Amino acid sequence: MLGVSALPLAPWVAAAQQEEFCADGSAAETARQTAGPFHVAGAPFREDFRVEGMDGKDLTVRGQVVDVACRPVAAAVLDVWQADPTGVYDTKSFQLRGRVQTDADGRYQFLTLKPGSYGSGFVRTPHIHVRLQAEGLRELTTQLYFPDEELNAQDALYRPDLLMSVSKGYAGLSATFNFVMEPA
Repeated sequence: MLGVSALPLAPWVAAAQQEEFCADGSAAETARQTAGPFHVAGAPFREDFRVEGMDGKDLTVRGQVVDVACRPVAAAVLDVWQADPTGVYDTKSFQLRGRVQTDADGRYQFLTLKPGSYGSGFVRTPHIHVRLQAEGLRELTTQLYFPDEELNAQDALYRPDLLMSVSKGYAGLSATFNFVMEPA
């Protein structure tokens, strides 16, 4: 029998956590996670990471980057990488990879495809890697997860506090995640 902590959070719970992240004017830093072995430095700046001709569900990810005092972080750079919809990482080019910069209000957005799961023995549920850098703040590397994924409970790295709020939109899936960075 699965314990309560092994059950995935309902999407509305994840959404509520994200909406209340700065309710009292302060917030805890976003949890750190491993970069894993598939990061490739030097990804281009772009907002559309999709690959022409690759099948998959379109996914728009957006949110805000703030510091622990809930001040927006302008010009933060998010370096993003992920597996393709079949669970394979491209390490020879920049497929499904890119960098985006936050605007004056700390907001970011990028378009990609929903990643697939992978692994045998060490199972990985669908996730997206993000490395954030901003002047005066400590670099943050983490992973973002999807609610209601069957493999969440089996993934040793999965954390419910890193769930994106995901909904179906007219042009695919729409996900939200707000990041909190701490001073350097």
